Amino acid sequence: MTATELIEQIDELVPNPFSEAAKLALVNEIEGKLQTELLLIPPRDVTVIAAADADSAELLLPPARAPLYLAWMRSMIYWMMGEYEIYQNEKAMFDAEWERAMRDACIERDRSTICGSTAPSEGGAL
Repeated sequence: MTATELIEQIDELVPNPFSEAAKLALVNEIEGKLQTELLLIPPRDVTVIAAADADSAELLLPPARAPLYLAWMRSMIYWMMGEYEIYQNEKAMFDAEWERAMRDACIERDRSTICGSTAPSEGGAL
């Protein structure tokens, strides 16, 4: 799945007033979390998807993990729109998907350095 495909899916699911640039920033935020917390890439080395590359840049996780991306995008859009009760529900869905992704990474890669921490880091809305 590309960044553009994710943004198109979220626009179909959650009508919102936000620009493509704002939604791409959300995509880059979750991709950054995945790079630093799942792949253990230092923040200074995180890859960012440029607007010009959004149509072709593949997201880090395979299509089977689309629910993680969708829950992240939905939760953040509802938060930005001030729909805090819906945000809380979507955040819970994101947290469950995040935990599943982290657990699977431990199983697939036997990376004990990340197996002890399954929650997203503090800072930001999630």
